[in-house]
Amino acid sequence: MAKTIGQGTAEVVQATGAAGWLPHVGTETNELLATLGIRDSDDRQQILDDALSIMARSVAPTAKVATATGLAVGHIQSGKTSSFTVVAALARDNGYAMVIVIAGTSLPLFRQSDARLRHDLRLDERSDRAWMPISNPTRAEAQRVRGPLRDWREGDTAQTILITVMKNHNHLRNLADLLDMLDLKNIPVLVVDDEADQASLNNLVKRQEMSTTYRVLLEVRSKLRLHTFLQYTATPQAPLLISLIDALSPEFSRVLTPGKSYTGGQEFFLEVPDLVQVIPDSELPIPANNLKEPPLSLLNAMRLFFVGVAAAYVKSDGKMPEGNRSMLIHPSMGVLPHAEFERWVRSTQDLWNHFLALPQMDHDRQDFISDFKVTYSELATTAKDIPPFDEVAKYLYKAVNRTVITLMNSTGVGGTPNIAWKDTYSHILIGGQALDRGFTIEGLTITYMPRSVGVGNADTVQQRARFYGYKRPYIGYCRVFLERNVRDLFRNYIDHEESLRSELMKHGDQPLAEWKRAFLLDTRYSPTRKSVLGFDIFQGDYANKWFRPNAPQLNAEAVASNQRFVAEFVTSVTGWKPDSGHPDRTVEEIHLVTEVPALEALSHLLAPLRMVDAHDSIKFTGLLLQLRTYLEDHPDDRAVVYRMSGGRPRKRTLSGKDGTFNLFQGKNPKNGPVKYPGDEKIRTENVLSIQIHTLSIPGLSYQVPAIAVWVPSKMSVAWLSALPKL
Repeated sequence: MAKTIGQGTAEVVQATGAAGWLPHVGTETNELLATLGIRDSDDRQQILDDALSIMARSVAPTAKVATATGLAVGHIQSGKTSSFTVVAALARDNGYAMVIVIAGTSLPLFRQSDARLRHDLRLDERSDRAWMPISNPTRAEAQRVRGPLRDWREGDTAQTILITVMKNHNHLRNLADLLDMLDLKNIPVLVVDDEADQASLNNLVKRQEMSTTYRVLLEVRSKLRLHTFLQYTATPQAPLLISLIDALSPEFSRVLTPGKSYTGGQEFFLEVPDLVQVIPDSELPIPANNLKEPPLSLLNAMRLFFVGVAAAYVKSDGKMPEGNRSMLIHPSMGVLPHAEFERWVRSTQDLWNHFLALPQMDHDRQDFISDFKVTYSELATTAKDIPPFDEVAKYLYKAVNRTVITLMNSTGVGGTPNIAWKDTYSHILIGGQALDRGFTIEGLTITYMPRSVGVGNADTVQQRARFYGYKRPYIGYCRVFLERNVRDLFRNYIDHEESLRSELMKHGDQPLAEWKRAFLLDTRYSPTRKSVLGFDIFQGDYANKWFRPNAPQLNAEAVASNQRFVAEFVTSVTGWKPDSGHPDRTVEEIHLVTEVPALEALSHLLAPLRMVDAHDSIKFTGLLLQLRTYLEDHPDDRAVVYRMSGGRPRKRTLSGKDGTFNLFQGKNPKNGPVKYPGDEKIRTENVLSIQIHTLSIPGLSYQVPAIAVWVPSKMSVAWLSALPKL
């Protein structure tokens, strides 16, 4: 499939089949892996395997004109930056002359990514000058980079140009202007789009227009005649659901594997559910509550945090511990709620400092400490290595007093503040958008997030899970406070996330254009913002419902294929017998029935069938996913299969308007004593029921098989299926 990148004379036609070369691991990659701080050898090998797989699907550096678009799917806070840094090192080892990293829609995010790259690649401490780092470049940088590019073209391994640019249309415009001044013929370039589902995509696709950042991003790509555009995200719904001919629609994907100490939704919401607590409705910062003082749940969250910090001081013999511990308070997006929470937290810190500074035997201090003792007991249920309370209590004053509180808003003087992680051990961060996506909060243990589900976009809410990460060594000290519906969404998202990753992994190295977009998703939520969708989305759950096609499969090739699979299944199954019913039924109303393992019916009858009609196809794909998901946990379930009319053809007439038809025969007679209840009633309650119809359609010389499936309520599984637009 060809896609056009750019406009007018600058267009580059995307090449297919760019994979097929074998990247090698050179000095740059080996030295990076040795210094990344990944102690476990299996984890180190996994990150390399992921990077090698990505590079092997990228354009070969020896190609002349080619582009490729890939998607790397990680987990929230799982080390995606480390992954694309290893890919960048491999790119240098394999002859890529330039690496461009598009990172961060906000200044804190950009600074964080830029600093992380410089640190991991050791740019400020190595002497070989293997990289030429440039942040947010302008046309003035052209003179610097022309020399290394000339060396690369002449076959010398020169400096690799490392450009980091903020995901902002002004900075991207400056980058496009710079690239326009350079001779990039035969220059392989790797472009990494971090958090690729945000801002990069076209938010005006429904209006058949291009949003500003998207348009400039395409212009940047149009300047690069030989490049790989690699999208990184933990929430890939949007890139996967844009139109297949969109220049940013990925051609290949790689699901990244996190390290052994990673903790995500499985750990927080299923394995150790005590880590998650619900904020009472009466304590949410909404107008109806008109809160005048800090909610009790917020105070409890702060006590949990300070107890954990004090425990760390005990373990370090009273000295400031290594690393960091943090608390995140993530209220609604408005600035005023942030300021109110900041006032509450600061006044609480001052008040608690006052009580903790009182003499040891003071009654007020002892009453105050008793609240912390209750909190300690709660934390000790999961933090098994916590020191005795008497020792922890000695350091509560130091824990409270030395904690730095920072309001992370961009409205103050100088914009969003930088966090001086090395200056002190414990931090409390308060904010919204600046902490919503991508931002790494060092040592996060306590999260207080009194935010609603909002419009219910699953990827948006999931990006707020800053509390995921490599926390297994101290997971017992973590707590998450959520609004009830948000808690439920996170729980439901686990199945959705695992389903999406599983389906991508099953698809393997096949082109993504051929992947059926179908995965589990609760029907209460949307996968992503509708403004970028290029697919018709269908969400459903066939529990206690029939799946039946609205259009017969008239394509002769599909009909022949379906006839073969139906005949093979019918022949292989034994025990067919007439179903029970009224003795005065007609011959057409008497069916053959048998019972088979449900997995056998799924794998040998349903899964091989082809649905030509587009809307029938996306619903049938969802049905198959629903059945497969349920039967994975219930492999011994049975299915009842009916050969309608004993296999004799049943006449059906197509609608003149749209070619649809009504598969089911109604009851007989329509009025009076019922001799036949109608096809819709031919099923076995609480058992998967499948009807095999053989249709005779006027104008066709062949008979058309059709399948209807009744799904019992016990098989309820919500899913999403999408129809691609070309």
